[in-house]
Amino acid sequence: MSTAQRVVSRIWKTILYVSLLVTPLRAQAATINAASCSQTAVQAAINSAAGGDTVVIPAGTCVWTQTVNVGTQTGWSPATFDTKAITIQGAGMDQTIIVDNVTKDKQDWPDLISPQVLIIYTKTGGLSRLTGLTIYGGTGIADPYNKPIVVLGGPGTFWRIDHIHFRTTRAPAMAIYSSGGVIDHSLFDLTNWKFGIYGYNGGDFYGDTAWTGTSPVGTSQPFFVEDNTFNASSIIAALDGWTGMRVVFRYNTLVNATIGNHGSESPGRNRSGRSMEIYNNKITITDPSYYYYAMGFRGGTGVVFNNSVTGNLPGNIIVAEYRDLFPFQPWGYCDGTGPFDGNDGVTYETGMHTGPQSVAVAEQLVLTDSTKNWTPNQWVGYSVLNVTKSAQSATISANTANTVTMRVTSSSWGLPDLIWNTGDSYKILRATVCLDQVGRGAGDLISGDTPTPQTWPHQTSEPVYAWSNTLNGSSANTGIVSNSPHVQEGRDFFNNTPRPGYTPYTYPHPLTLAGGGDTTPPSSPSNLRIR
Repeated sequence: MSTAQRVVSRIWKTILYVSLLVTPLRAQAATINAASCSQTAVQAAINSAAGGDTVVIPAGTCVWTQTVNVGTQTGWSPATFDTKAITIQGAGMDQTIIVDNVTKDKQDWPDLISPQVLIIYTKTGGLSRLTGLTIYGGTGIADPYNKPIVVLGGPGTFWRIDHIHFRTTRAPAMAIYSSGGVIDHSLFDLTNWKFGIYGYNGGDFYGDTAWTGTSPVGTSQPFFVEDNTFNASSIIAALDGWTGMRVVFRYNTLVNATIGNHGSESPGRNRSGRSMEIYNNKITITDPSYYYYAMGFRGGTGVVFNNSVTGNLPGNIIVAEYRDLFPFQPWGYCDGTGPFDGNDGVTYETGMHTGPQSVAVAEQLVLTDSTKNWTPNQWVGYSVLNVTKSAQSATISANTANTVTMRVTSSSWGLPDLIWNTGDSYKILRATVCLDQVGRGAGDLISGDTPTPQTWPHQTSEPVYAWSNTLNGSSANTGIVSNSPHVQEGRDFFNNTPRPGYTPYTYPHPLTLAGGGDTTPPSSPSNLRIR
């Protein structure tokens, strides 16, 4: 199919998509007016609404002390959701104001309460929408467990969150567990290290499902974040996520806000983010204390193009693999011994540390073996294991004829500083690829609280591509930079290269066309009109 044919096909699909979604609902929909903006009045209106109805919240300022719910959830399969597809509509941004006074101070593990202000469970076959209001995070004890103000999840893929003004003070703004919908024309005022959007839409609790099947890049599978504004006075993430997050982040304006994802390194059993498509965004960094990158991948695949970045930064994009540095459980080090990684099974070298006690300096550690005559840098990307101290491992960043320099973490990560004592035995192994690392795609299913099977899942190669980005108006320093020898240019990522065969999904997203009206990206509440 030619490019022109693909464009025509998508136009017709968009028309059909919107008409099938909107027309039947409007024919049967009713309007339920909440008696006030109080949580009890809004919950009562939601309870009385049927699928396709609109719950209208009047203007006013109301403090909510408990969570309001649309539906319930008892598991992860579609059959475990008891919900309905409705619209919740306020009187407008900064007209209907909800203040978060939900308790955030329950910290007993594993009973981590810190509940949300609003939970929306989506339903297959109908539109779930939240629009036209402000949610202010309130004051008091902050949530230590990243449980955002609004949570959306469920099997439905027709959902829209738009024209919302989020003010994060005690908790992040949103957590998204559903795919296929869109967050658009909203304003995020981010403070107190409380992020904008967390993505968890990997299809199950740990995100295993997202790491099987075809690539989500260029399809309707991700959730979409478009035409929003993220403002902060000091650096905060506009977007973060893991558990198989699939996201398209496009046409947004960011001030002191960054974009990234987690890898399989943290937290715990969770899988890495699966894919990120980041394009046509404007990012401005004015925080003088920040000197790092504007965008980052810690796992998965994606595209990064046509982004304009301004600020005193070393570059635009960094990719990382933190299991080089730390044995994150249950996966362990990516060092040639982990069962979930691609290892070649070869012991390349053995020997003994002949130098004096070696202690990490500036996260570098040096091993000396005076009996060797290596080729300089022949071991870069391999791993050296201290056999005497069996729990210690590190990735090699350089070597001379008889020394090996290892890249290690600081003790602040929870490990004691690595130390080589004279006489310690070592061996050199290699992991050829780490589980879920940057540049990897679909593989065999891993499942269970204790992940099984404990073997390399044969993940396919699916590189990240970056092209046509700028930094301070120049193309210099706009490509991807790797902080790990396991993530390699020319294999796991490509700079100045469009992704072969890639076509972005329809813009604007079809769901944003349902109401017509203003399509101006928001900079303040004054130009955020309900559509």
